[in-house]
This record gives sequence, C-alpha cells and structure tokens, in this order.
Amino acid sequence: MAATFKALHLYTAPLSGCSARIRIAAYLKSIPLTYHTIDISKSEQLSSTYLVINPNGSVPSLTVEASSGQKFTITQSPAILDFLSAHFPDPPLLPGIERHRERARVMELASPVACDIQPRQKPHP
Repeated sequence: MAATFKALHLYTAPLSGCSARIRIAAYLKSIPLTYHTIDISKSEQLSSTYLVINPNGSVPSLTVEASSGQKFTITQSPAILDFLSAHFPDPPLLPGIERHRERARVMELASPVACDIQPRQKPHP
C-alpha cells in the first residue's frame, strides 16, 4: 500500500535527464506530484528562492510534506527514486531481488543513461 503524504513537490527542468527519470517513475507508479518547472536556460536553479529548496542549485528536488507535518527535501535523482520506490512499491521499477540476473541486467542497461549521457545543464559563459 502506498504511503500518504500531504503533498509531494517535484522541482524539475524539462530538458534534464535527471528530472525526466523522476517524472517517468512517477507516471509509471501513478504518484501524484505537484510539478514546479525550473528554467535552467534562465538560471532559475540559481535563484535565491530555489537555493533555499536545494542549496546545490541542481534539479531535480523533491519536497515532501508528510501527514505528520514534517517537511523535508530530497535532492539527486537516485535518492528520489529510492524514496519513491520505498513509499510507492507498486508497480516495482526493477525485478525483485530473487530475479538477480534480470535485475542486474536492467541496471546495466540503465547505467549509461543515468551516469554517462547528460546534456549540458548549465549555461556556460
């Protein structure tokens, strides 16, 4: 059963591969997120307002408002994916641990996209 939260806010950039993997996972899992678009071409990730949310000035960021009233932010897509998978387990994004070969193969196929292929994220002078 999925966890209940007051709100989940995803700060995302349309051309960010790191942001896209969170949007895709949320779609596949039917996770209700409130989306906030950060325009990295205008350096919005470096605005004082956004730096309060994510001091690293990167996207994505997930701000969680728990039913208990606790509020916290998770940065970096692997950490966000792990959080979402833990709290919204169905449908799973990876084969179960008992299918170790298939699970490892999915990770092999996903790793080049997650680790090696990234478009330029910040405008350069």
